[in-house]
Amino acid sequence: MAYTSNSGGGTAFATADPLSTLRAIGSGAGFYATITCPTITPSSTNGTGVTLAATGDTFGGNDCSYITDPSGSTSGRLEGAFGQQLSITVPIKNTGSTSKTYRIFIGSIGGGWYLYVNYVGSSVKYTDRVSDNKYIDVLEQAVSGNTTTSVTFSTVVPAMASTPYVVGVRTV
Repeated sequence: MAYTSNSGGGTAFATADPLSTLRAIGSGAGFYATITCPTITPSSTNGTGVTLAATGDTFGGNDCSYITDPSGSTSGRLEGAFGQQLSITVPIKNTGSTSKTYRIFIGSIGGGWYLYVNYVGSSVKYTDRVSDNKYIDVLEQAVSGNTTTSVTFSTVVPAMASTPYVVGVRTV
Protein backbone atom coordinates (compact mmCIF):
# COMPACT_ATOMS: atom_id res chain seq x y z
CA MET A 1 0.00 0.00 0.00
CA ALA A 2 1.46 3.34 -1.02
CA TYR A 3 0.51 6.56 0.67
CA THR A 4 1.47 10.17 0.17
CA SER A 5 1.77 11.33 3.75
CA ASN A 6 -0.52 9.50 6.17
CA SER A 7 -0.36 5.72 6.44
CA GLY A 8 -3.07 5.77 9.12
CA GLY A 9 -5.65 7.48 6.92
CA GLY A 10 -7.25 4.28 5.55
CA THR A 11 -10.90 3.74 6.50
CA ALA A 12 -11.80 0.44 4.81
CA PHE A 13 -10.33 -2.64 3.17
CA ALA A 14 -10.09 -2.72 -0.60
CA THR A 15 -12.75 -4.72 -2.42
CA ALA A 16 -11.44 -8.18 -3.25
CA ASP A 17 -11.49 -9.49 -6.81
CA PRO A 18 -13.85 -12.42 -7.44
CA LEU A 19 -12.19 -15.84 -7.21
CA SER A 20 -12.74 -16.28 -10.94
CA THR A 21 -10.36 -13.36 -11.73
CA LEU A 22 -7.15 -14.61 -13.33
CA ARG A 23 -3.92 -12.64 -12.97
CA ALA A 24 -0.99 -13.20 -15.29
CA ILE A 25 2.32 -14.10 -13.68
CA GLY A 26 5.50 -12.93 -15.29
CA SER A 27 8.04 -10.17 -15.49
CA GLY A 28 6.85 -6.61 -15.60
CA ALA A 29 8.68 -3.64 -17.03
CA GLY A 30 11.43 -2.28 -14.80
CA PHE A 31 11.50 1.31 -13.63
CA TYR A 32 14.36 3.38 -12.22
CA ALA A 33 14.05 6.87 -10.84
CA THR A 34 17.06 8.63 -12.35
CA ILE A 35 18.93 11.07 -10.12
CA THR A 36 21.95 13.14 -11.10
CA CYS A 37 23.64 14.68 -8.09
CA PRO A 38 25.24 18.11 -8.23
CA THR A 39 29.01 17.91 -8.73
CA ILE A 40 30.71 16.94 -5.48
CA THR A 41 34.20 18.25 -4.67
CA PRO A 42 35.28 16.37 -1.55
CA SER A 43 38.12 17.82 0.49
CA SER A 44 38.31 15.54 3.54
CA THR A 45 37.80 12.00 4.77
CA ASN A 46 34.52 13.18 6.35
CA GLY A 47 33.06 13.66 2.88
CA THR A 48 30.46 15.83 1.22
CA GLY A 49 27.07 14.60 0.13
CA VAL A 50 23.46 15.17 -0.82
CA THR A 51 20.20 13.87 0.63
CA LEU A 52 17.60 12.14 -1.49
CA ALA A 53 14.36 10.12 -1.50
CA ALA A 54 12.42 12.38 0.89
CA THR A 55 10.30 15.52 0.73
CA GLY A 56 12.85 17.83 2.35
CA ASP A 57 15.94 16.49 0.56
CA THR A 58 18.54 18.29 -1.56
CA PHE A 59 16.19 18.04 -4.56
CA GLY A 60 13.14 19.38 -2.69
CA GLY A 61 11.41 16.01 -3.05
CA ASN A 62 11.37 16.23 -6.85
CA ASP A 63 13.44 13.03 -7.00
CA CYS A 64 10.46 11.12 -5.53
CA SER A 65 8.03 9.57 -8.02
CA TYR A 66 4.69 11.29 -8.55
CA ILE A 67 1.71 9.04 -7.80
CA THR A 68 -2.02 9.45 -8.39
CA ASP A 69 -4.82 7.48 -6.78
CA PRO A 70 -7.04 6.17 -9.62
CA SER A 71 -10.09 7.50 -7.76
CA GLY A 72 -8.62 10.98 -7.95
CA SER A 73 -8.87 11.48 -4.20
CA THR A 74 -5.17 12.18 -3.75
CA SER A 75 -1.93 12.63 -5.64
CA GLY A 76 1.59 13.76 -4.90
CA ARG A 77 5.18 12.66 -4.46
CA LEU A 78 5.79 9.21 -2.98
CA GLU A 79 7.43 10.31 0.28
CA GLY A 80 10.37 8.15 1.21
CA ALA A 81 10.58 6.64 -2.30
CA PHE A 82 9.79 3.28 -0.72
CA GLY A 83 10.17 0.38 -3.13
CA GLN A 84 11.83 2.63 -5.70
CA GLN A 85 14.87 1.59 -7.68
CA LEU A 86 17.20 4.55 -8.00
CA SER A 87 19.80 5.06 -10.71
CA ILE A 88 22.20 7.60 -9.22
CA THR A 89 24.93 9.50 -11.07
CA VAL A 90 27.56 11.18 -8.89
CA PRO A 91 29.94 13.65 -10.61
CA ILE A 92 33.21 13.82 -8.62
CA LYS A 93 35.47 16.83 -9.17
CA ASN A 94 39.18 16.72 -8.36
CA THR A 95 40.49 20.28 -8.14
CA GLY A 96 44.04 19.13 -7.40
CA SER A 97 46.76 18.72 -10.00
CA THR A 98 47.38 15.01 -9.30
CA SER A 99 45.14 11.95 -9.41
CA LYS A 100 43.21 11.16 -6.21
CA THR A 101 41.17 8.21 -5.06
CA TYR A 102 37.70 8.85 -3.63
CA ARG A 103 35.10 6.68 -1.93
CA ILE A 104 31.36 6.96 -2.58
CA PHE A 105 29.26 6.29 0.51
CA ILE A 106 25.57 5.76 1.28
CA GLY A 107 23.78 6.30 4.59
CA SER A 108 20.54 7.54 6.10
CA ILE A 109 19.84 10.45 8.40
CA GLY A 110 16.21 9.38 8.79
CA GLY A 111 16.72 6.11 10.65
CA GLY A 112 17.81 2.55 9.95
CA TRP A 113 18.21 1.34 6.37
CA TYR A 114 19.23 -1.60 4.20
CA LEU A 115 22.19 -1.45 1.85
CA TYR A 116 21.92 -2.69 -1.71
CA VAL A 117 24.10 -1.41 -4.56
CA ASN A 118 24.50 -2.58 -8.15
CA TYR A 119 27.46 -1.28 -10.13
CA VAL A 120 28.33 -2.47 -13.64
CA GLY A 121 26.51 -5.77 -13.12
CA SER A 122 27.95 -6.57 -9.68
CA SER A 123 25.74 -6.32 -6.61
CA VAL A 124 26.38 -6.08 -2.90
CA LYS A 125 23.85 -6.15 -0.07
CA TYR A 126 23.79 -6.30 3.71
CA THR A 127 21.18 -8.63 5.13
CA ASP A 128 21.06 -6.78 8.45
CA ARG A 129 19.55 -3.36 9.03
CA VAL A 130 22.17 -0.59 9.18
CA SER A 131 21.66 1.81 12.08
CA ASP A 132 20.78 5.45 11.43
CA ASN A 133 23.50 8.03 10.88
CA LYS A 134 25.89 5.28 9.78
CA TYR A 135 27.44 5.62 6.35
CA ILE A 136 29.06 2.80 4.40
CA ASP A 137 31.63 3.15 1.61
CA VAL A 138 30.29 1.32 -1.44
CA LEU A 139 32.56 2.28 -4.36
CA GLU A 140 36.06 3.58 -4.93
CA GLN A 141 36.97 5.81 -7.87
CA ALA A 142 40.24 7.37 -9.04
CA VAL A 143 39.88 10.83 -10.60
CA SER A 144 42.66 12.50 -12.59
CA GLY A 145 43.86 15.95 -11.56
CA ASN A 146 41.74 18.94 -12.60
CA THR A 147 38.94 16.77 -14.00
CA THR A 148 35.41 15.62 -13.18
CA THR A 149 34.43 11.94 -13.44
CA SER A 150 30.83 10.71 -13.18
CA VAL A 151 30.01 7.38 -11.53
CA THR A 152 26.58 5.76 -12.01
CA PHE A 153 25.19 2.97 -9.82
CA SER A 154 21.79 1.79 -8.69
CA THR A 155 20.23 1.16 -5.31
CA VAL A 156 16.77 0.56 -3.89
CA VAL A 157 14.84 2.00 -0.95
CA PRO A 158 13.16 -1.02 0.72
CA ALA A 159 9.85 -0.51 2.50
CA MET A 160 11.44 -0.91 5.96
CA ALA A 161 14.19 1.64 5.30
CA SER A 162 14.19 5.23 6.51
CA THR A 163 14.94 8.24 4.35
CA PRO A 164 16.35 10.71 3.56
CA TYR A 165 19.27 8.70 2.22
CA VAL A 166 22.66 10.38 2.00
CA VAL A 167 24.94 9.80 -0.99
CA GLY A 168 28.35 11.37 -0.78
CA VAL A 169 32.02 11.29 -1.65
CA ARG A 170 35.07 11.43 0.59
CA THR A 171 38.80 11.40 0.08
CA VAL A 172 40.78 8.27 0.95
